[in-house]
Amino acid sequence: GALPYVYALGDFGHSYILDQHEESRSSVAASGNCLISFVAPEVAAGSVSSMASDVYSAGRIMEHMINLSATFKDLFDKESRTQVRQLRALVGQMCNSKPEGRPTSDKASRTLSLI
Repeated sequence: GALPYVYALGDFGHSYILDQHEESRSSVAASGNCLISFVAPEVAAGSVSSMASDVYSAGRIMEHMINLSATFKDLFDKESRTQVRQLRALVGQMCNSKPEGRPTSDKASRTLSLI
């Protein structure tokens, strides 16, 4: 059957370093106080975050989870291996370096619900 785990992601859109002043909260990426591999390239370059950058970040987190699951790949049945391949394809789209090449959050969500 399906993978025996349930994962959930929260909305990090309003997250910030606790000791930062409100005026500097949008500059977290530029300050080096973030996990840069999960930050969309345009945000790391100084642009304001957007829904497309959130899709990128969610994709990077999912990519990390999928890579960690490879440790257990011998336990996956055929259906689970198919789901992982489908997830990798979706994550590849979500992690497109160009915002316009990423699916919308609605499309990513619908695709994910079908996997």
